[in-house]
Amino acid sequence: MKIKNYKVSGSIRVSMAVLLLVFLGSCGGGGGEEGSPVINLSRPPGAVAVVSGNNQVVVSWNSNGAVSYNIYVASQSGVSKGNGTLYSNATSPYTIPALMNNTTYYFVMTSVNNVGESTESSEVSATPSLGSSLTVNGAVKYEDKEYGTRGFTGNTKYRAVRYAAVEAVKVSTGGVVATATTDATGGYSLILPSSGNTIYIRVISAASSPASTSTPMVNVRTTANVLYAVAGANFVASGAAMANIFIPTTSPAAGAFNMLDVFTSGAEFVQSLSRGSYPTLMTAFWQIGNSLGTYFCSGAPYNACPHGAGIYVLSHGGDTDEYDDDVLWHEYGHFIADQYSKDDSPGGVHYLSSNDLDLRLTWSEGWGDFFPTAVKIWLGSTLRSSTAMPSMYVDTSGTSGGSFNFGIPSPGNTNANYFYSSNEAAVAKVLIESSAAHTMQAVWDTFVSINTATSPVNLEVFWDAWNFANKPDIAAILAERQIKYSADSYVGDNSPNSLRKATAGVGENHTLYGSTDIDYIAFDANAYQQYTIQTTALKSGADTFVSIINPDFTVAAINDNSSGKIYTAKYNFDAGTREYHVNDLITLGSTASFTPIASGTYYVEVKSSLNRPISAGKYGEYLLTITSP
Repeated sequence: MKIKNYKVSGSIRVSMAVLLLVFLGSCGGGGGEEGSPVINLSRPPGAVAVVSGNNQVVVSWNSNGAVSYNIYVASQSGVSKGNGTLYSNATSPYTIPALMNNTTYYFVMTSVNNVGESTESSEVSATPSLGSSLTVNGAVKYEDKEYGTRGFTGNTKYRAVRYAAVEAVKVSTGGVVATATTDATGGYSLILPSSGNTIYIRVISAASSPASTSTPMVNVRTTANVLYAVAGANFVASGAAMANIFIPTTSPAAGAFNMLDVFTSGAEFVQSLSRGSYPTLMTAFWQIGNSLGTYFCSGAPYNACPHGAGIYVLSHGGDTDEYDDDVLWHEYGHFIADQYSKDDSPGGVHYLSSNDLDLRLTWSEGWGDFFPTAVKIWLGSTLRSSTAMPSMYVDTSGTSGGSFNFGIPSPGNTNANYFYSSNEAAVAKVLIESSAAHTMQAVWDTFVSINTATSPVNLEVFWDAWNFANKPDIAAILAERQIKYSADSYVGDNSPNSLRKATAGVGENHTLYGSTDIDYIAFDANAYQQYTIQTTALKSGADTFVSIINPDFTVAAINDNSSGKIYTAKYNFDAGTREYHVNDLITLGSTASFTPIASGTYYVEVKSSLNRPISAGKYGEYLLTITSP
């Protein structure tokens, strides 16, 4: 499984002074989604408005291409085709007369085509009266796609469009006459300034903070940097009205409102951890046909980030991410790292199975991999599907999809990959287990505390900050992923000890657990016999520097890297595989050879190289061998 992320340095301000809108009908016609069988029956209207008057109600709706429309009316909620009074072959707007004032009536609609009658629309209600309060109430919902570990299941569910901007628009002028914000259930209420105008309600793909409707939190724009808007049915403002907008998956704006919901959940999750404050505005850029890919960009405009800071979402060639909640939360995790913590990742292509990557990259991606799990646990949901665990990450592609369980990152008990801090899945697993054992708040507080780190941010920096704050010991959690950030089993190897000797030809596993840790290994050497000391099997970003110490404690030989190369670059990019390889088993290992002129006890001194590239670390594990021909 491959995950892509591109990161650009710098920042850009996003202006909300002008909101440009793309007007999209709220209903699609018959037919399924791309690649699915044709649906023969029409869908019911998705935008239905009812306006109460004196002994009457006027029903309005948007056409969805059906042959005709039916209205069903009852005086009790739960009206359906089976229990409502039928008004057939209705055309919008349609007046239902002879109703009793001050009695609430309930309405549903159906569409009819040559095949038959659709299911019922969402229920709306109105109360005829002599009054003219000029209020409009309603609900806004979008149709979400359910998916499991192998892609979309084919099931859908309507969800509330939360905290989104709602506007009443005067048809004749296009001017906005009233504004509101949907609540947590998608409901809204508008007070209109005058009656007699033909208006419609529209919802915009911009969500504000639940704590303050004047504080923008999330918006979703086209790749032309334009907000989405979905319009309801036209109706004449008079008395009390109810206007619902239901956005089906056939609408070209539906994906935008799923993203709005997913990112809003991410913001609410962060607010729960950050002691009340919501994240700053995050903008997503998406539209059908966008081939740029899915990634977070934190910098000024570049070719990959044409509109500056934000999350760019793929929707091209059958691989669409607008309904892939895990993919969206992963990128939102990068946004949160940029806002609340520190992220030094170079970005680029990375594979889950690679365990030799830049430590800055694996920390950044490991956090991004962990973030969807954390959000879903907080939401008490499982991928919005009954078949997957919260730690299951799903990326759909067309009618199929791939999945990976970050809670169990060694499927099939192969244990071949997903180890060391140079592997992103291992980092994600450490964060999942640490939050489960010691609360998400403890992980979050440590994550936030490293925003002032002066060294490149990686798992080591998180580990140091965790311990500095006296959090519970997580060494065993790291060790499960073969990440050893503590002393090895050789007692007293931090100073020369002639009684503790290595055996030539027998490898010893040692750890480096900080820049100040120095390992000393004694060995017996014969005069005029060549000896080679080598460090290999480097793990978790270790970079060794080896010195051979004479019995009088002078230096006989030194070596930083076996190849003789000094790795001054930020990382070692392999153009052939497009991966970052530097923290493999041998690249940063050391080899030192010498021939003593006198027999005696000599020492090998191993420490973390001061010339290590910033992609490596001060911790890690290595295998020391002493050989002699």
